[in-house]
Amino acid sequence: MLPYFDPDGTAVAFQDASTSMLNGRSGMMLIGTFFADAAPKDALDDIDFFRFPVIDPKVPLAEEAPTDGYFAGARTGRRDEVIDLMRYLGTAEAQEIYIKGSSGTVLPCHPDAKDAGTPLVVKGRRHIEAAAEITQFFNRDSSDALQPTADNALTRFIAEPKSVGSILTTWQRDAEKIWNV
Repeated sequence: MLPYFDPDGTAVAFQDASTSMLNGRSGMMLIGTFFADAAPKDALDDIDFFRFPVIDPKVPLAEEAPTDGYFAGARTGRRDEVIDLMRYLGTAEAQEIYIKGSSGTVLPCHPDAKDAGTPLVVKGRRHIEAAAEITQFFNRDSSDALQPTADNALTRFIAEPKSVGSILTTWQRDAEKIWNV
């Protein structure tokens, strides 16, 4: 896929890349559906996505499906009210209200909540249901200290794909420095 990426793409903020795509100046971008919340509603009909190509068919198919949630401080002075609010936010009714106020790309967590039924949601749900594994973004599942090592490896790979061996060696070495602290 690298031949299809802008060689200067790592220097472009996702907001600028989103604008470029929505204005028809670029054909695709690697990003989650969260960007659709800032897109004009009429632009969503022109947006589609595809599963990242399989690199090694022996590795089970996985999808990035980060989940967002509501959190509350444990030391609140209004514990009962917070618990009531959290219970409500977990209902199908509350999730459907949230979905109506979003771009319509959000999948509800409550099994009885109706999603927006948009083509993006229907296709996204199929991708998730077909996946053997569900993952979060690397930066959500790893430490803050480890994130820069991944960023460096990825940006270097985009710039120098033929150096993948040395990139992986460097990434492993840098990660071990963090793990062994």
